[in-house]
Amino acid sequence: PLSTLIRLQQGLLSEEGSGKESMRVRTLWFGTATLVVVSVLFATVQGVCTENSSGVMPPPKTGIVPAFAGAARALAPRIRSALASTCRAAPNLARSLVQNPIKKLRGRATTRHGDVAAAAATGLRGTTSSAATSASSNPLLASADFPLYDQVTSEHVAPGMKALIGEAETALGALEARLVKDNYEIKCSEFLAELERMSDRIGRAWGVVNHLKAVKDTEALRNAVEAVQPTVVTFNLKTSQSEAVYRAFKTIMEGPQFASLSPAQKRIVENEIRDAQLSGVALEGEQKERFNAIQQELAKLSTSFSNNVLDSTKAFTVRITKKEEVVGLPASALGLASQTAVSRGDKDSTAENGPWIFTLDGPSFLPVQQHAKNRALRELLYEQYITRASEKTVAKETQMGEIAGAIKDGTVGKRQGLVMLAKRAAQKIGMSEEKSLDNTPIIEKILALKFERAQLLGKRHHADVSTASKMATFEGAMKLMEDLRAKSYDFAVTEMDELKAFAKKQGFEGDLKSWDLTYYAERMREAMYSYQEEDLRPYFSLPRVLDGLFSLVTRLFDVEIVAADGKAPVWDKDVRFFQINRNSQPVAYFYLDPYSRPAEKRGGAWMDECASRSKTMAAAGEVLRLPIVHMV
Repeated sequence: PLSTLIRLQQGLLSEEGSGKESMRVRTLWFGTATLVVVSVLFATVQGVCTENSSGVMPPPKTGIVPAFAGAARALAPRIRSALASTCRAAPNLARSLVQNPIKKLRGRATTRHGDVAAAAATGLRGTTSSAATSASSNPLLASADFPLYDQVTSEHVAPGMKALIGEAETALGALEARLVKDNYEIKCSEFLAELERMSDRIGRAWGVVNHLKAVKDTEALRNAVEAVQPTVVTFNLKTSQSEAVYRAFKTIMEGPQFASLSPAQKRIVENEIRDAQLSGVALEGEQKERFNAIQQELAKLSTSFSNNVLDSTKAFTVRITKKEEVVGLPASALGLASQTAVSRGDKDSTAENGPWIFTLDGPSFLPVQQHAKNRALRELLYEQYITRASEKTVAKETQMGEIAGAIKDGTVGKRQGLVMLAKRAAQKIGMSEEKSLDNTPIIEKILALKFERAQLLGKRHHADVSTASKMATFEGAMKLMEDLRAKSYDFAVTEMDELKAFAKKQGFEGDLKSWDLTYYAERMREAMYSYQEEDLRPYFSLPRVLDGLFSLVTRLFDVEIVAADGKAPVWDKDVRFFQINRNSQPVAYFYLDPYSRPAEKRGGAWMDECASRSKTMAAAGEVLRLPIVHMV
């Protein structure tokens, strides 16, 4: 039966364009789905049975799984061929099958498979579900005071952003028509308010999506972002390159009302004109098309770069079972390593006896470099850390069991989960290449594209584009760097010589390597100042640090920071929410996400805007919308 299905599938694909399309569509959908399921089953059992590359059915073993595995492998070449034909003839067929609402094919069939594939290619329906398409059920479209972080899932991204962009494009078209009709004459305050209303909801919703991707990353969310990102970039280009909007700002600056504007309004007008020019508003024809293509590619490359860094950080761990291999590490580092081990299956792990698992995440990596006497362990982690997202990085596979578990617990929608399973199956049977985590070609492409973009804008290089919106200049920045180098180099050489001498006194022989420097610098500091960093740790627990920080802010700015946990939804149980008061009235809010989560949160620390302070976007009955930020 499977062989018959394969032949039928290939025959249907070779007959595209002939009559009886409805029947072929039904059979084609069924055949593709069946082949995907067979591939998934084949890939699932592949890991539990011995490999057989002869192409001949192996002798039966005990149990149904080994027997099925042998049969699947024997049919593998034909399965690959059928799937290859399907992919060549309809590259978006499988994806549209599971990602798009499809009308039932019983009776009247009104959806052509070519139309469905075209819709899938747009990416906007890539993560649509019947629940997510409704505005009332999509948290990205809610008009709540605070983002509904606890409700937003990957399936909300595409329909939510599609709806918001559609509204904004309509508003932009109406504004442009009005500006042309009025010869680009418009009151500045009214103009700025209209632009803010047009872009605010999109900015907030896209900000929520990108924030979740940074702090709660999943494969499903990545797929959703990648699907809708080109549409978001296209809309941003449409607004920033709007000739009508640009000419209106020029009319304001060159007209009589400019002199009566406040300094802040004048600055906004000047910045909008500058930013439009840097966005290619003056380009025409092929130059504009190329500029826009570069912007799309840079957005895609930037996302891939960040994903690769996070994935390569997650891909490496080292498990230690012997106490002598962790000598020197403080109790806090061993405790963290034990917690990591417990979370990865070593349920009996303790900080005292292990086993311990170390990762490339900062709180795990840095203590090893500072305190571990085990030089081989320091070297191993150091080399893995500095070669993250390089040709030496091996991607960690998402196992099918993990995907199935995510579907079961609701983390991933059923349709999206099926796409992920099909992708992994294709990789297992050789239909698709494993994703590379090497950022080297991405860096090279980014550099080349930014240089080309600068040339299109009439600049020497990207540094000129970057500094066009800053107080610094390229020449000034280079001069500062050279001044710092010249003044610090001799001191650096002296300090290195002192460190080498100290290490030699400690019994070290040979040349100090990069993984030795931090370790001996820490020992030297302890010897010079007679204290250890761990001795200070009890005095700098998070509650103490926050108390000290908030007290200082109160004295400096005459405000009060109070805990407001529960007032706003959060994306993780450890996230805190605070309210800033002045004269007992709220003036701002902020989220605090202080802890590392290497499996889903990118490294580093940052602050980002969640909502800006605005009179225009104030809720009904309110004078202001208060600002909200993330502190991560």
